Order: sequence, then C-alpha cells, then structure tokens
Amino acid sequence: MQIVHIHHPYIPEKLTTTPCVLTLGFFDGVHRGHQAVIKRGYTAAKQQHLPLAVMTFNQHPRLVFRKLAYPETTYLSTLSQKEQLLEQLGVAILYVIDFTSAFASLTPATFVEQYIVGLNAQTVVAGFDYTFGNQPAHVIDLATYAHNRFQTLIVSRETDAALKISSSRIRTLFEHGDLQQANQLLGYVYTTTATVLPGSHVASELQVDPASRLPIAGQYNARLKFAGQWYRATITVPRIHTDQRIQLTSSEVPQPIFGETVILAWLNNLDQAEQLPVSSLGAYPTR
Repeated sequence: MQIVHIHHPYIPEKLTTTPCVLTLGFFDGVHRGHQAVIKRGYTAAKQQHLPLAVMTFNQHPRLVFRKLAYPETTYLSTLSQKEQLLEQLGVAILYVIDFTSAFASLTPATFVEQYIVGLNAQTVVAGFDYTFGNQPAHVIDLATYAHNRFQTLIVSRETDAALKISSSRIRTLFEHGDLQQANQLLGYVYTTTATVLPGSHVASELQVDPASRLPIAGQYNARLKFAGQWYRATITVPRIHTDQRIQLTSSEVPQPIFGETVILAWLNNLDQAEQLPVSSLGAYPTR
C-alpha cells in the first residue's frame, strides 16, 4: 500500500496522482461500519479497474477545534494500526492529510477541488453521515460540486442490535469495560502495543502506546504476543492511568521480558465469562 502524507496547502505539481476510487473518512478503529464503506469502495474499484484509495487525517478533527483532556486524546486505532487494517481491506493508496486549522477552514467547494478532483478521484465513496468543509456540507452535497467530474456512492449505516455501529459507541463500551461487545462491533480483537517496564516477573508494569485507548479500571483477560507467540495474560488497569501504565498481573511468558515491546489482545473483562478463541487473535478484517 502506498502512503502519501499531505500538508495543506500542497503544491499540485509536486503531487503525483492516479485515477482512483476515493473513500473518505477518519475511520478510528476501522470498525464494521467503516469496513462496510471501504468494502463498497473496493467493489467499485474492481468494477472500474481502478486502485482503491482512502483519504484520512493524521489526527481527529476535534483536537483542532478544542482542547481535550485524556482519554479524549486517545484512539481506537493508532495511525500505524489503521494503516495495517486498511491494507488488509485492499486499500492501494492511503492519503493522510494533516488536519490543521488551515485545512479546517477550507470551503466545501475548495475541499472538493483540491482533495477530490485534485486527488484524481473518479468515484467518491463515503458513509451517510460524512461532512466536509468549514460550513460544513453533507455527503449528499457532493453531487452539487461534482459537475460530472466524479460520481458519488453513499453507504448507509451499519447496525448491531438495531443501533448504529460507531466509534463513539465503542468508546462508551470501553468506559463500561465491555470489551467483548466492543470487539463484536470492531469485527476483530482490540490490540495495543506496550513496552514491558522493569519489575518483578509476577507483576510487571506495561507502558501502553500513549495514543491507544484503554478501557475503564478493572481486570481483563488478554493475550500477550512476544517473539511470534501468544501467551495467556491477565491485565489490570488501575483507577488512575493517565501515564498509560497498566499491570501485567499474570502471564504464561516463560522468561522475563523487560524492555521488550509486546502486543496485547484485549478479550474481555474478568466479570464476563465468555472468552474469544486464541485463533481469532490478530485476525484483522478482510475484504
């Protein structure tokens, strides 16, 4: 997958583009609702014999508009995780736009000219609630600005238990410690990277990636991946963890691994009886 970082304003002559099907969205978590949008784009790209591209942002737009406190500064997927997930879904080109106040001030018309027409989009795919521009305009307004230069495909909402699948809904589940349901809406097992800090082998401290969302304080069944192997683990999230430090209270890892970077797969709260099978770990959504 080709990854192109763009800072506004960019110089068109220095940006090489190819005709593409362009999918729009921030896609935090790349959950099942996002996957439906991207899969629609993938189908259109195959039909038109064009590469599938995604345009996303380096940070959530809300961080530009107001000052936020932890945990609102964290994500369901870091940028590197998002890149992996999108590549698994068949994305060929990923445009990562730096979301700045200058970019946010673009009018809908200018956004279309520079970031849809400018990126050589032949077809644009977006979810039903996508907005753009400083006013802002709704996804249904794209047709007004197209002038026969591109077509628009709007994907309806994806639901679970009759409710819209959204990043906000998943974050709420995190706040209640319901990772089992969160994983259901994500469509895969939630993972974070962490560094093992010095300590006893019985109860090691882990420093989680500062950009990653952590669930509410509690104990969680997890799996820890080290040196290509998955091990059973129990994770304790303390009541105060603004520094992203958590406790590895038990693990099947056979030797101390201080200083190592590991992957944690979060299965469920210890209060939840059902556990996801180890075979599902790391199974990113596929097209």
